[in-house]
Amino acid sequence: MPTFNTVSDEVGATSGLINAWNPTAAGWYNAGVNAYSQLPWFALGGLGELGDESGMSAFFDTGLTGDTGGDIIGAGPLGYNAVRVADYGKYVAPDIEVYGGKVAGKIPTADYVSIRKASVLNPDSGALTLGSYDGGGATSYITKANGSSYFDVGKNWNGIKQAYKLNETDMFNLFNKPALDDAIKANKTIRFSHDPREVESWRSLHKEWEYIKQKLNLTDSDLISQGGYWYVK
Repeated sequence: MPTFNTVSDEVGATSGLINAWNPTAAGWYNAGVNAYSQLPWFALGGLGELGDESGMSAFFDTGLTGDTGGDIIGAGPLGYNAVRVADYGKYVAPDIEVYGGKVAGKIPTADYVSIRKASVLNPDSGALTLGSYDGGGATSYITKANGSSYFDVGKNWNGIKQAYKLNETDMFNLFNKPALDDAIKANKTIRFSHDPREVESWRSLHKEWEYIKQKLNLTDSDLISQGGYWYVK
């Protein structure tokens, strides 16, 4: 997380641009985010749009009107683009670039954390299921997750791409990879509902397996078929 030695507020009457860090006072951080222009705002519980200021404030529910004890990082006393320190550390990996208050210079930190939170379902499970959507039916990885963790941005994928001017590589690097990293770090059982070796190389499923192989120094022979799933050895 960036650290500034002094507090520098750049608040525009109409832009809502705030840039400040003061760990000894308000305890919040933001490297410059235009809180009024970054729409849509994605809600934690399903990436819903929040189209007004009161909605944004209620969504982040930070109450940044006084000392936060260093528990909040965000865009100042109104709480726009606010992210709790613990969430920042959990969802914004050290290798993710953050500048201008935005991940990759494009996604406001709060939006990014919100999308990351919402994109992994059943996060406390000891297993992660990956695979193909297959129309959402019985063979879908979501159905076959069966209580395990699974990554799903779903119908919001294209909306996120358009809102923040991202391409497919950006999306994979910013969302798929961190979800895989989290599972690996947590030593979760990783399994596929579909054989990733049998799909086109441009598909996320294939890329996920290639990334896992790279991270764990595996080969294709380390994917074991068992009970209708393919398990990472």
